[in-house]
Amino acid sequence: MAQRLIKQKIRSTEILAGRLHLSGYGRGEAPVDLRLSFGCVDRCPVPWPPMTIEIVPMTRADAEAVLAFWRGHDGVGLGDSDTPGEIAAYLDRNPKMSLVARENGRIIAAVLCGHDGRRGCLYHLAVASSHRRQGLGRRLVERCIESLRLAGIPKCNVYVYGDNLGGREFWKETGFAWRSDLIMMQRRV
Repeated sequence: MAQRLIKQKIRSTEILAGRLHLSGYGRGEAPVDLRLSFGCVDRCPVPWPPMTIEIVPMTRADAEAVLAFWRGHDGVGLGDSDTPGEIAAYLDRNPKMSLVARENGRIIAAVLCGHDGRRGCLYHLAVASSHRRQGLGRRLVERCIESLRLAGIPKCNVYVYGDNLGGREFWKETGFAWRSDLIMMQRRV
């Protein structure tokens, strides 16, 4: 049964919540979704309209909506420089590196990404609670890391609140290492 289904036309693949989703057409060209998980094969109708997540570069026009999104998430610390104008200026200095994810037009994740010519930095990564633990945060991070690599940036830093244990674990799982030999210092200019 599974072999026959897999031989059918496959329209797309995606890994969500630990399952491999192969979307294609079954008999009579009706949409189907073949889910393979832990050796089990389930065949079920594809939800209509299909839910699609779009990940695109953040634009100046996104600044206010993204700031509102970040304000609703614990672990994201916004400061004096987190205004629509400052975000727009950051995006201008680091074109097409910061990302926003939308589902049906609604923001469900966002991250600022940029560099100073030597080191990359990711700020304010947040994923809507309804979409966590599905790989979306990791996808945003990997796309940011790739854009930094293409810009010739060899390392990337993140800032995580010391008491944000979930955030610290996420960054560790995505390949970031804690630097015990450094502390962050800051001065107003």
